[in-house]
Amino acid sequence: METDAFGRPLSQDPRFSNSTGRRPAPENTIGADGFDSTLTPEANIRVAIGVDEDGGFLRLGDTDPLKLPLRTTVATTIRDLMEHGGDRTVLDTLIRAMNQPVLAEDDAILAALAPYRWILERARDGLPLTTAGYLKPADVTTLADLLPAAKQWFGKKNREDHTRPVAEFRQMMMRFRLLRKYKGTLRLTAHGKRALADPQWLWHWLGLQVLDAALSGAGRDAIIIDLVFTAAGRRAKRDFVAGMLTMIGWRFTDGSPIDEWSVLRLTDPYAAVMTSLGEESWGFLRDKQVSLVERTFALNAITLPETADFLAGEDSQPSSR
Repeated sequence: METDAFGRPLSQDPRFSNSTGRRPAPENTIGADGFDSTLTPEANIRVAIGVDEDGGFLRLGDTDPLKLPLRTTVATTIRDLMEHGGDRTVLDTLIRAMNQPVLAEDDAILAALAPYRWILERARDGLPLTTAGYLKPADVTTLADLLPAAKQWFGKKNREDHTRPVAEFRQMMMRFRLLRKYKGTLRLTAHGKRALADPQWLWHWLGLQVLDAALSGAGRDAIIIDLVFTAAGRRAKRDFVAGMLTMIGWRFTDGSPIDEWSVLRLTDPYAAVMTSLGEESWGFLRDKQVSLVERTFALNAITLPETADFLAGEDSQPSSR
């Protein structure tokens, strides 16, 4: 039987869509995960956000973020920017991204998940670590070849503590509750087992965790701003993000405003995901062109529901880093 890139029968495979809250469609066109297999990804997005092919787009004028099909945390942050800061830049950017969604093909998404699937597969039976708790040299080298952010990294790329993209990726996998340390090995969590079995589930889980793993409320708001701009094919400048955070009331403990260098630390989960999914890169993430996979991921992350049946799992506690 002919299958798609995810190993599913083509007759049962709805196209990748990255939004929820779909309108009903004829019963025989809806897949097990609720996507309409007769629609393109763009059409599924349009159905989800209530626009049509004749230009019935969302308007930039009176749109209430809480009425859009967004994660509650995303809508609340955007509303705060409007009500407390009087700034519509983020909302207008979001509406433009949702009116004209640009989505990557399934094959491109699957290829972008290669480093995730590789380390999950290696951890199935326990991935041995060094006595110091690092990945072994051969595994560091292989993972560095798979990670876009490590393609042009300097050095031999055979020590985790000297190959920052690899170290950050492994730490992110643990922070996102996909891997855990156990007796000198990396092992799959319950979430990791499910992610290994289903790449589409992994894709959605990453979309949820990029916000859920934020280090603070300020970090969550900063990541939301970054995701909105990424969904629109742009990078949010650090000074802009810092200004938005300050505008809605975030401050340092001494009362000073958020600065752009703090944004780097606050948005660590966002950067970790984007540098593992994007194109081959070198230098600062914000200087790089946004890839189709990144745009698709960002739109997915801001439109997923807070709780979803397809994400139910047993492993609800973060693993030890």
